[in-house]
Amino acid sequence: MAEDPDTDLHDRYYAYLLDRVRGDRYPSNTMLDMLEKGMHGHERELLVDVLLEKLQDSRFPSIDMLRRIARIAG
Repeated sequence: MAEDPDTDLHDRYYAYLLDRVRGDRYPSNTMLDMLEKGMHGHERELLVDVLLEKLQDSRFPSIDMLRRIARIAG
C-alpha cells in the first residue's frame, strides 16, 4: 500500500516544528500554536512530552506552558 503524500508532508512539517521547539529553551508561542493547530491525535502525546521535558529542570515553570499542557492533555 502506498503512503499518502499528504500524510508524509504533514509528518515532515510536524517533525520540523517539534524539533525546533525541542531545541529552543523558550519556544515561541507562534510555533507552539502552529503545532497545536495541525496536530493529529497521536502527536498530542509527543508535544506534551517535549513540553514536560522543558519544565523538568525549571525551578519556576511557566504558567503559560502549564496551561498549554493542560489544554492539550485535557
